[in-house]
Amino acid sequence: MLFGKVVFDRKVSPHAVQEIFFRVWAFAPSLQIEDLQENRFLFIFDSREERELALSKGPWNVRGNLLTLKNWHSSISWQERDLSTATLWAQLHGMPLSGYNSETIQSMGALIGQVVESDYPKNQLILCTNYPRQKVEIDTSLPLVPRCFLPHPKLPPTVITFRYEQLSGFCTLCGRLSHIKNMCTIPTNFALLGYIWA
Repeated sequence: MLFGKVVFDRKVSPHAVQEIFFRVWAFAPSLQIEDLQENRFLFIFDSREERELALSKGPWNVRGNLLTLKNWHSSISWQERDLSTATLWAQLHGMPLSGYNSETIQSMGALIGQVVESDYPKNQLILCTNYPRQKVEIDTSLPLVPRCFLPHPKLPPTVITFRYEQLSGFCTLCGRLSHIKNMCTIPTNFALLGYIWA
């Protein structure tokens, strides 16, 4: 079994969750989904293989809003299960050729969250058309990081832009996952701190 939570301030339709995951998790024909309230759900699989496939193929979203997924443990109740973190793939765009090394790429990913896995081209012939990716665990209560700056000894810093895969439902003003732009209540001057996406 997996616990899941849709990271969104407004209530998500349980019927929408069922419709989406009965379709995208067709590899689990006997899947059961229980609504636990407050945008939390229990996903029951027939086998460990189905459960692990659902975890490994993520991140998943419900109409653009991130779904966090965690394994169920019999020692704790669903109310106690921490669903405040999620694992995402982040693409690093704008990386210069000199930055294609494990140390630099790891340091970029660490600005977003805890690095779980790295994926980047090592063939010199494809460096110009591909980009490194970092699988990172993030705190879903914090703003997503839109970009960072890679220093250069003789040139201005290079802007590295982060693009998050399979994720569209977040605020492009403050970077938070819990709402979208037209629902944002963060003061306007907060955007001046560098979180602004648009």
